[in-house]
Amino acid sequence: MSSLAKQISVPIFSGQNYDYWAIKMKTYFQSQKLWEIVEEGVTLPEDSSTSSSAEKGKLENKKAKDSEALYYIQTVVADHIFPRISVATSAKEAWSILQKEYQGSAKVRIIKLQTLRRDFENMKIKDSETIDEYYTKVRELVNQLKAYGEDIPEKRDVEKLLISVTEKYDPIVTNIEETKDITTLTITELVGSLDAYEKRRIAEIGEATWYIDSAASNHMTYNKGAFQTLDESFKTNVKLGDNHIVKVEGKGSVAINTSTRIINDVMYIPNLRTNLFSVGQMMEKGYTLHFGGDSCTIYDNKDKTLKIAETYHKSELSRELAKPVYKENNTRSHSLQELPGELKQSWNSFILTSAVQ
Repeated sequence: MSSLAKQISVPIFSGQNYDYWAIKMKTYFQSQKLWEIVEEGVTLPEDSSTSSSAEKGKLENKKAKDSEALYYIQTVVADHIFPRISVATSAKEAWSILQKEYQGSAKVRIIKLQTLRRDFENMKIKDSETIDEYYTKVRELVNQLKAYGEDIPEKRDVEKLLISVTEKYDPIVTNIEETKDITTLTITELVGSLDAYEKRRIAEIGEATWYIDSAASNHMTYNKGAFQTLDESFKTNVKLGDNHIVKVEGKGSVAINTSTRIINDVMYIPNLRTNLFSVGQMMEKGYTLHFGGDSCTIYDNKDKTLKIAETYHKSELSRELAKPVYKENNTRSHSLQELPGELKQSWNSFILTSAVQ
């Protein structure tokens, strides 16, 4: 059994994931010009005595193909499944037995199809999902619908993706709708455009993102363009939490998402790959930081009731954690996820991304 299954690259059916197995088998039978035999079977004439030699030859050829297809089906089912089809005398009969038992009767398939249709219509991307992750789920559901006989044209795929993404994709969706012909747009082109936009957006968020670090003695950034003033004559070394030493190439003032709220004494470290916001440095200057639930609020150093900054929601945190913290010898980057457990704890699970008056 296993040698033939390996030869035709179809897994042994053991009672699980019948829909996927059936799709693979159908493709294989089509490649061997056997699917028509499996689907329609072989019709035997009531009286073959009047058939011509050519007709008898065609019939014998169909019967041989039927036996071949039946053998393939018998070969790629597990031993505990085989008794169910052992009495089948044709490929169509064996195929129908498996279909009825594992995909259900016509009534059951209609009910299942209705459920899948409802799931497809209600499916929406989650804030924590990437476009690739979401589209993989959509395609899986579409494949299940097709396995139950539903015709899903590519246009419907495109429309589904456009209407089910969240508001953060509105700029690119609007651009696509205004500049592309939706009726001819392929799903590959759409996913590519959404994915490219998503990556640009995450990169932009990364530049404006500051991790609130309770262990850092100073504010630090790798983004030279963020400085409003920068003294590049200031040179020193800084030891990070894992004892790795990085070079400081300057110090100055940075505006976080607003030109009126300035952070002073920020160190410029080119080999750093994440902006670090020092809790200690803010407290030294009299600011108050309040952590609670899914937020962190920073209050003014003079007016303790004046909220000057809020944190970014945690939904994007998992993607940001994969970003490098620093770059070692311009070769290997180290991310937050690679830091030791006790070190990770000094990185608060909040991201400062907005400042207010």
